[in-house]
Amino acid sequence: MKEKEKQFSFSTDVEKTQIQKAASLLNQQVVSLNDIYKRHGELRKMSDRHDPIERHFHVQQQQFLNVRNYYDRVRALEHEIKQNERESR
Repeated sequence: MKEKEKQFSFSTDVEKTQIQKAASLLNQQVVSLNDIYKRHGELRKMSDRHDPIERHFHVQQQQFLNVRNYYDRVRALEHEIKQNERESR
């Protein structure tokens, strides 16, 4: 152990950082293809639950925009009518 500490103490700061990064990677769990498939399935389930909500939200948002466009058009027509009435007097 002392020999390893001695070797580590002679390393540069960059080497120490790289050694620490490598050591942390070695302690991590290896991810298998089954782990990836499992996580993909979990994400798919989450997505399936949110899709109907998102679709409903987009429909409501589009309806709101349609109503807003309708009121904007009504307001523009009212303004045009008042302007025509003023000009005709």
